[in-house]
Amino acid sequence: DYKLETFQVDITPNRARQYIQEGKILNTFINPNNKQWDEHAIPIRIPIRLGLISYRLLLVNKAKLPLFKDVKTFEQLSQLTAGLQSSWVTTEIYNELEMNLVKSHTFEGLFLMLNKQRFDYLPRAIYEAFDELNVRKENIENVVIEPNIALYLPMVTYIYVSKTEPRLAKRLKSGLEKLLVSGELKTILDKYYEEDIKQADLKNRTIIEIPNPNFTDQSVLKENLYWYKNYL
Repeated sequence: DYKLETFQVDITPNRARQYIQEGKILNTFINPNNKQWDEHAIPIRIPIRLGLISYRLLLVNKAKLPLFKDVKTFEQLSQLTAGLQSSWVTTEIYNELEMNLVKSHTFEGLFLMLNKQRFDYLPRAIYEAFDELNVRKENIENVVIEPNIALYLPMVTYIYVSKTEPRLAKRLKSGLEKLLVSGELKTILDKYYEEDIKQADLKNRTIIEIPNPNFTDQSVLKENLYWYKNYL
């Protein structure tokens, strides 16, 4: 038997990590893999989105579309400025690579800033970009998805479990392994993300690779079952 409860509050990953460490308000949290989370929680090392977070589309202001016309390399992309939320794992990576960025303390602030041309692009996972733009289109009428570029930033999303709940971690790992091997995990992803993946049309985009110096679990790259790209 189990009981599933959700914590309905706007929360930053850093605050969530604090709650997970305490194990009182939260005992599980879904987050991109990074060193801090690995140290302070139990990672279930099965990428629950099969690495889809690695592929990013660029939300840009229509007025800045010409800036991206000839961008085809990491070096060229680095000349432009990204907008990122302060507490994101992606922000840590951009900082470490010394890429240009503007930070926002709030998620909604990023879209409003982009609408006013405060930075050049907002990278969002291929399963996020279309929905996020659609639900805000009345308030950010100047923002579109750049049509020719996608980023590949190797990253995985794990379920993290409080160290106060080792039995829960064991059960989640066992269940996810079964879903992965049976193919049900991909079936679930297709149910929610297949249309976004088709719209992203990665095969007809220039893919710019961004190194991830904080990718702590290189072993997952060797597991074919773990990566959605093997089904594309």
